[in-house]
Amino acid sequence: AKKEDRDTEAAGRLEFEYLLRLNDGVYHALAQLSERMALLNAEADLRSQVIAQVVMELNAAAADEIRTLIREDKMDEARKIDENKYQRIVDLDAIFRDVMKEEQEAEKKRQDAHMQSEERNGEGTMGSNGDSAGESSILSVPPPPGA
Repeated sequence: AKKEDRDTEAAGRLEFEYLLRLNDGVYHALAQLSERMALLNAEADLRSQVIAQVVMELNAAAADEIRTLIREDKMDEARKIDENKYQRIVDLDAIFRDVMKEEQEAEKKRQDAHMQSEERNGEGTMGSNGDSAGESSILSVPPPPGA
């Protein structure tokens, strides 16, 4: 009976050691898998960042080209830029609309600034010749007769 107990005990120890090593092996494999997943995630993040940077640069280049064509009054060419030039990544229609909106706003600001500068110039002239205050100045006096 003692020999049988020893054999059972030895078999139990062997089984426990086997399960312990199996457990260690599984945890080691999971750790390696986790490391690989972390590396793949980091790589995917970098690729996403690179793609986003490329898209932003392509959008900026397309916007610059469209803006230049619009300023050169080549509206039809600006509308018909080949999509393959920007690798079919860029939404040329949306960029065209955005650039047109920006250009219209810039033109409106230029016109407003021009109007304001004309108003200031007009007010400055009126103030210098005294018409607004009802005073007479050298500039507003008619030339003497026979001059």
